Amino acid sequence: IKNPDGYPYTMKDLPAGEYAVQAVMHTNLDGPHSGTAPGNLYSKPVTVDIKDDEPQTVTLKIKKQIPPDTRSMKSDTMKSVEMRSECLSKFHGRDIYMRAILSIPPEYAKDEKRKFPAIYIIPGFGGDEFEAAGMSGMYGKSETPFVRIGLNPTCPLGHSVFADSENNGPWGRALIEEFIPYLEKNFRLISEPYARMLTGHSSGGWSSLWLQISYP
Repeated sequence: IKNPDGYPYTMKDLPAGEYAVQAVMHTNLDGPHSGTAPGNLYSKPVTVDIKDDEPQTVTLKIKKQIPPDTRSMKSDTMKSVEMRSECLSKFHGRDIYMRAILSIPPEYAKDEKRKFPAIYIIPGFGGDEFEAAGMSGMYGKSETPFVRIGLNPTCPLGHSVFADSENNGPWGRALIEEFIPYLEKNFRLISEPYARMLTGHSSGGWSSLWLQISYP
């Protein structure tokens, strides 16, 4: 890079001083956070003493890789769910998966024919299905048992807000037409609007409002 840009200074205008320098190679097309996205490559940080008007070469060797995210919930009461979205995969030209964590009430195992209402929880910017699942526990107990579903809104540009977007793709349609029907079919959920509740935090709250207006 002949004249690399930067903020709040371009590289050529960088004030003299001691800096820590690190290279990160963004290879994970679906992870918005370069420093934590699984599969991304990075170098060790190097300390550099920058002096005015003294050109110098800094060598950075990219030898490390962020490990894959192997977290998964596989108990009688907490289950990780993953589904390939046909419409999102078509939009991006690669496999795109929708993810959630289901919190199952004790009554679920007692009657294999009973169906349950669901509450869908959307976390804020930077949150995933694990954070949403943690939020679901904050709502306390209910007289009517329901399945709590923590959704993952993460997309390449950050938070999809589950909106149909020319940048991020048809996230709203993928949720409504693909993921929710998939969950209702495989986890004995009541397939009626009255049995679907929706809530969220921060950007997840915006998501909830958009979905309820766009897909009432």
